Amino acid sequence: MPFGIWEPVSRTACLANNTMSGRFEKLNNNQQAVRYWRASMQGAHGWWLDIARRGTPLVEPQDNGRWKVTFLWRDPQGGELTSAYQRVWIHINCLTDHHQASPPQSLQRLAGSDVWYWQTELQGDWRGSYCFIPCMEDRPFEPQGDNSHANMLSIRHWWHQVFARATHDLLNPYRAWPGVGGHTLSGLHMPQAPQQPAWRDFDNYAVTSGRCTPAPPAKLQRHTWHSQRLGTSRHVWIYSTGESNPAARPLAILLDGQFWANQMPVWDPLMQLTRTGQLPEAVYLLIDVIDQQHRARELTCNDEFWLALQEELLPQLADWAPHSREAANTVVSWAKLWWLGVALCWPALAGIFWCHHQPVRLVLVAPPRYVAIAHRARGCLLVDPPSRRRAVGCVRQAEGVFRGRGA
Repeated sequence: MPFGIWEPVSRTACLANNTMSGRFEKLNNNQQAVRYWRASMQGAHGWWLDIARRGTPLVEPQDNGRWKVTFLWRDPQGGELTSAYQRVWIHINCLTDHHQASPPQSLQRLAGSDVWYWQTELQGDWRGSYCFIPCMEDRPFEPQGDNSHANMLSIRHWWHQVFARATHDLLNPYRAWPGVGGHTLSGLHMPQAPQQPAWRDFDNYAVTSGRCTPAPPAKLQRHTWHSQRLGTSRHVWIYSTGESNPAARPLAILLDGQFWANQMPVWDPLMQLTRTGQLPEAVYLLIDVIDQQHRARELTCNDEFWLALQEELLPQLADWAPHSREAANTVVSWAKLWWLGVALCWPALAGIFWCHHQPVRLVLVAPPRYVAIAHRARGCLLVDPPSRRRAVGCVRQAEGVFRGRGA
């Protein structure tokens, strides 16, 4: 079944904002906290109480139009004379995370105190997630010479070794949540980030946010999909947001379904957007990945998974929740892990994929058959560019890699 493609950048695209007035109030408080951060009492108990009341990270405008962001972590063991912590790594989505080629970044200890801090500059409309990883050993990442592919694999392995110690920011005023990988994340909303009021209740700890059965006309079902082709059984959730014309409802398929059903329930936000006319009445199919091993195996270049979905699951879904069968009314919400599988297995469906520097690297190691298919698709590989000029450069780089692989 042909379908459209949409990528929500995980929590980066799904965090809520306050009202604009609340946002400026928060900004003013942060500016006061920044001044307090520079005072002589860093690390004192009263100082930490003041920081906690204002919330972290601290944000202040810069003369260049960007914003300085200060992340703070309080060492539970005190200063350097009493604490065993040697590093506090910071994992920020799309900036210092395991997808980047640059070395991991660590907070610095403020000498003689329990204060660890790290600063960076961001655009005013940035929104994303982050976590801290406190470690008692000083073991920074060691690059493997000039081999970029080997370094990419090594740095991902390094991150996976330390993820078990990850923790969210206890001073962040918004709700934390478990990520797809299991470690808990905090959200950062810059002052000019687009408003997303549908997520406000979730972020502000509303008791019923996503935890109650949706009220009519919404309907939530949970079934077990037993796949003969895959030899697996998993949960699937079917959420419909209206019954006005069931056969005409668009279908949206959400991968990593357990995340959107449990860790960050989408029921309330989708219903709010439907009530306000920003989304049509629709059917949402959320598919559990079972575990990380199945996720890595099935959501990449795996024809069998997508054939099972089309031949086994979708016919059952038509009975559970009638919907439109038109390709133009079907969308797949996907993680970055999946983009290459679609480009290689169904190149006719592949449009433009915004996926950092991974396309070029993955083409370098992909089997020749897949490289030739992807090259014939033309234009299906593109890097996540901050500028049009860089995008053009990335396309040319990918073309060069294709030619080098004989495609």
